Amino acid sequence: MLSKFVIDTNVVMIDPYCVNKLGGKVYIPTTVLEELDKHKNDNGELGRNIREFARIIDKNDLKNIEFVDSDYEDYEKNDDKITNVASLNEAILVTNDILMSIKARAVGIKTQRYEPVNIICDTAYSGFVDSREQDGYPDLYPNQYHLNKKGLFYQNGKGEKRLPKDKEIWGITHRNVEQKCAIHALLDDDVKLVTISGRAGTGKTLLAIACGLEKTIQENKYRRLLVSRPVIPMGNDIGYLPGNIDEKLGPWMQPIFDNIDFLFNIEKDKKSFDAYEDLASEGLLKIEALTYIRGRSIPDQYMIIDEAQNLSKHEVKTIISRAGEGTKIVLTGDPDQIDNPKLDSVNNGLTYVIEKFKDQKIAAHVHLSKGERSELANIASEIL
Repeated sequence: MLSKFVIDTNVVMIDPYCVNKLGGKVYIPTTVLEELDKHKNDNGELGRNIREFARIIDKNDLKNIEFVDSDYEDYEKNDDKITNVASLNEAILVTNDILMSIKARAVGIKTQRYEPVNIICDTAYSGFVDSREQDGYPDLYPNQYHLNKKGLFYQNGKGEKRLPKDKEIWGITHRNVEQKCAIHALLDDDVKLVTISGRAGTGKTLLAIACGLEKTIQENKYRRLLVSRPVIPMGNDIGYLPGNIDEKLGPWMQPIFDNIDFLFNIEKDKKSFDAYEDLASEGLLKIEALTYIRGRSIPDQYMIIDEAQNLSKHEVKTIISRAGEGTKIVLTGDPDQIDNPKLDSVNNGLTYVIEKFKDQKIAAHVHLSKGERSELANIASEIL
């Protein structure tokens, strides 16, 4: 005989898939639906979970669900209404509310704490496998990198191929194996979409811009290097910014300017915009907002989207679908460093693309785990 459960509101808030995981008949009191409705538009993971739960039950194809009217006049508190549903149906009350659980057990109702089964995070795919200490041969995705006892290889359409010798790119070279893989993917003309994830200081943006300059200016493979970032503030927004669109974008794009300055070794007495203005005047570099990208077709360009973890699934689809013939798109970001209050580490655009494109021959992903900025930055990323 299948077990019977009544779920509390807090269970849905932490796991929208709970009705599929309990393994029995699930009663959903209308009081729970009313409480969820009050928070369905909340930002972040809470609102996302409620909306996902609503989509699941709206399909009406789950035979183990039964909705119960819990608007009992004898009870004023919602907790008591939900508890009474469990009592009337001789069901187990599933709740993470400790006091509610104690009160239910006091009147003879069985209770159960809900421990969600972790959903596999999309960013679990790192794009890199180290099998030097393992026996056997791992299954690899297209363009996945593989370090074994014989060296560093990547999977292409004809099997594994050894990575070429180290090459200096725009005055810099890799500092670790993962960066070497990233540089290879960024320079590979057959790879049209590259995603690079990693915490602050791992070199995501610097490597992408260096390789973009190499392919655009040195090799003339692309007509222009196009760089953009989502306009999402960290913390409280400072409000209206004066000036034209370039002046408004200046503060948002300063990390891009900093990396360009580093690569060009700008003298201290020169303005930070000089390198950008020189390239922009020649039509080789353009930095613009993502706001106006809808409806465009962007051919023959090396396109870098920095801080892509702040994009939604819809936004990242819009960006990638703008790619015209001969365009390469690079998405960089850290899924654990999200400033957009409507997104989290699971439902952001970067992790979505990583998962969806990992088996595509024209895409490659590399996760950078080792910080190279400074000892202080590395410690901060680990303990804060």
